[in-house]
Amino acid sequence: MLNISHINEWLADNRNEYQKLKLQEFPLHDNEVYWIYNHLDEFIKYYPYIHKCNKAVQDLGLLLQSNFSRIIKWTQVNEALGSEQLLMFEINYINWNEDVSNDKIKIHKGLYTERKPFANIICFCKVFQHLYWDNRIHEVEPTQSEKVKVITELKNILETYYIDKV
Repeated sequence: MLNISHINEWLADNRNEYQKLKLQEFPLHDNEVYWIYNHLDEFIKYYPYIHKCNKAVQDLGLLLQSNFSRIIKWTQVNEALGSEQLLMFEINYINWNEDVSNDKIKIHKGLYTERKPFANIICFCKVFQHLYWDNRIHEVEPTQSEKVKVITELKNILETYYIDKV
């Protein structure tokens, strides 16, 4: 299993070879360096989102006891982060059917990294999915009973996925 520093070191060590392969009109389909580099490089680009996700999830935790309209506003403020910037992270690297205690993320066939550094990105994705995609609170304000269900599930998600407990 790779950690963040292993991934960065491997990318740095293989950058020149990758650049040479990339210049070829038709890179070899079976060239492992080319394809591993592509997968690791694509994955590691999500690492800087940790700070935005930590802040967003922390802010949301503080809103749980406030007016529901502030949670709607949180969803709207974080719309680009959740529906654009991290959408492919969720699609490519998160399997919600896996056990949350699983300690690794599959980057590609045979390539895994530690899950913990990405835990709050995963938490943000789950929260955003719940609020934006599943309940669409940014489009239609839920009824009072729906709000209670949304908040209850939101608390469960934060309890399960957020590593800096609210």
